[in-house]
Amino acid sequence: FTTPVLGLTFYWVGNTIGNAKTGLYSTGINNDWSNPDNWTLISGLYTGANTCIPGPHDDVVFDASSFNAGGGTVDIDLVVQGCNNMLWTGIPAGISLDGSLTETNRELIVFGDLELHGNLDNQFEALITFSAHDVGTRTITNNGAQFFGRIDFEFSGGTWSILDNMDMNGGTRADVNFISGTVLANAIIFDGPDTQTSRQEILSNGSPFYNLSINRETNGGGNANFCELEDPLTVDSDLNIQRGGLADRGFQITGNAFGNLTIEDAARIVLGESGLLTTFPTDFLSVNIDLNERGRTYYNSDLTQIVSSVPTYGALYLQNHDGSLVDKILDGPITINDILSIGNYNNFMDDGFQITGDAGEELQMDPNAQLTI
Repeated sequence: FTTPVLGLTFYWVGNTIGNAKTGLYSTGINNDWSNPDNWTLISGLYTGANTCIPGPHDDVVFDASSFNAGGGTVDIDLVVQGCNNMLWTGIPAGISLDGSLTETNRELIVFGDLELHGNLDNQFEALITFSAHDVGTRTITNNGAQFFGRIDFEFSGGTWSILDNMDMNGGTRADVNFISGTVLANAIIFDGPDTQTSRQEILSNGSPFYNLSINRETNGGGNANFCELEDPLTVDSDLNIQRGGLADRGFQITGNAFGNLTIEDAARIVLGESGLLTTFPTDFLSVNIDLNERGRTYYNSDLTQIVSSVPTYGALYLQNHDGSLVDKILDGPITINDILSIGNYNNFMDDGFQITGDAGEELQMDPNAQLTI
C-alpha cells in the first residue's frame, strides 16, 4: 500500500510590514520564494518560527494578508520549484509574480489546481508545468490574469480543465505544449506583442482546443506576428484569428460542424510550407465561416495544393518559395471579395469551376505566375 503524502498550506507574508497580533515583522530581505521568512502556516500571522518553504505536496495561498496596499512581488528564484494547489485571492492591485526579465532557465511545477486573480500581473517568463501526483482532474481558473512564459501539460493519465479564458501574452516566450494527459480547454488566447523576434508555438499532442483565439497586438508583417503549429490541431468549437496570423506549418487544422471560423480584416492564416501540404481547415461549414472583406488566406506549399471552395474568401494569396512551377487547384466554385494574388511559380487552375471576384478589387499575377482557365 502507498500512504498518501499529506501536505501543509503555506501563506505568503513576504510583502507585509508586520503583524499586529505578534508585533513581529517578516525579516525577509527579499521577495524570494526560497526564503522561509516569507511564509507562514496561518494567514497573516507571521510568527518568526517558520524554517521551511512549500514543497510539491503543499498548497500555497496569496491573499489579502500577504501584501500591503501598495503592492508587492513574489520572485520564484529557484531553478525548479513545485507546489500542489496555488490560490490567489483577495489581493490588492499592483501585485506581480516574478517581475524579473533576466532569468529564463527556471520552472514552476503545479501539481494541483491553479486559481489566479485579476489583480495579478503575471510576469513569470520561464516555464510553468502542470503535472499531477495521480490521475484525476485538476482545474485552472484565470480570472482575467495572463501568462507570460511557456506552459507545459505533462502527466500521463492526468486531466486539466481550463474553466475560463487562458490568455498567453508573452510573445515568443508564451508557448503552449500539450505533452501528455488531456486538456479540456475552454478558450486559449494568444495575444503576445508583435515586437518579439520569433513566433509563439502551439503543441497540442492530440488534445483538442475548445476555443482558440489569435489576437496579436498588430497585424504588421513578418514572423513576429504569427502563432505556429508544432503538430496537427483540432478545434472543437470556435477558431478566431483577430490580429496577427496562424501558420499551420504543414500540420492540418480540423474544425467542426458547429463552431465558427473567423479571420478579421488583415489577419492571416497560412496553409502549408516547403515540402509540407495542407488545405483549408476542414469540417467547418460554409455558413459558419467569416473571412471578412480583407481577411487573408495564404496557400503556401511548394507541392500541388487544393484550394478549398468551402469559404468565401477575403484576400486570397497563392505562394510558392521553391522556384519551380506548382499547381494550386480549385475543388469547386469560389468567391473572392478582395485581392486575388498569384505569386511566382504558381499555376492557379480553376479545374472547370468558376472564380468570382469583386469589381472594385484586383487580380495580381507575378511574372512567373500562371492562371489556367
